[in-house]
Amino acid sequence: MSKKRSRLTTAIWATLLLAAGFALWHFLPDSIRHAVEPVALAATFTVNTADDHNDGVCNAADCTLREAINAANEGDTISFNIPGSGVRTINATTGFSITHAVTIGGASQPGFAGAPLIEINGAGAGAVNGLSVNAPNVTIKSLIINRFSGYGINFESFGNNTVQGCYIGTNATGMAASANVAGGIRINAAGIVVGGATTGAGNVISGNKGNGIDVFVGSLLAARQFKAISSARTRPAPAI
Repeated sequence: MSKKRSRLTTAIWATLLLAAGFALWHFLPDSIRHAVEPVALAATFTVNTADDHNDGVCNAADCTLREAINAANEGDTISFNIPGSGVRTINATTGFSITHAVTIGGASQPGFAGAPLIEINGAGAGAVNGLSVNAPNVTIKSLIINRFSGYGINFESFGNNTVQGCYIGTNATGMAASANVAGGIRINAAGIVVGGATTGAGNVISGNKGNGIDVFVGSLLAARQFKAISSARTRPAPAI
C-alpha cells in the first residue's frame, strides 16, 4: 500500500510541476522564449511562370502567383523570376485573395529598371476585384493591375497596408488606359498607405472607369508622388 501511495504522490507532484512550468513559460519575455524555441524564419516564394493555375504546390519547377499567395504565411515575401524579357503578363482566371501579411515585390523580376514588368490582366477573370487584401501589413509593389471588372485592389476591413510603384488602370507603359471598371483602389479600412516620399514609391493610377481611389471607411495615410490619378479632379488617360 505504501508503495502505491508513494507512486501516486510522485505522479501528483510531477503533474503540478508540469502545470506550473507551462504557466511560467507564458510569462517569460519573448526574447527568452525565442532563444529556447526559435521563431520560424520568413520564406520567399518565387513566381516562375505567367500561367494562372493552382495545383497546391509552389516550387522551383512551377509556381504561379496564385500558388505563391496561397503558400505564403505571415512575414513571407513573393518575388518574381518569370522567363523571358520585357513585361510578363499573368492573365488572371479569377481574383486573388491575400489573407496573410506578405510582401509582393514586382521589382524582383529580372530586368526591372523602375517601371513595373509584371502585369496582372483581369479581362478574363469574371466579376471580381483584382487583389483583395484581407489581412493587415500587406505590401504590394511594382505591379501593373488592369482590366478587372471590379477594383484593381480592394482593401476590405484590414488596415496598415501599402501600395507603391504600381500602375493601376493603365497598360504597361503607364501612358494609355487599360481600365479597371469599378475603379483603381477601394479602401474600406484604416491606415492604408498609397505612394510615399521615396524614389519609386509613387503609383500611376489612371484610366479606370471609376475613381482612382474610393475611400468608403477608414483613412488614406499617404498619397504622394502620383504621376496621375483618375478622378473628377484630374484628367485620366483615354479608355481603351
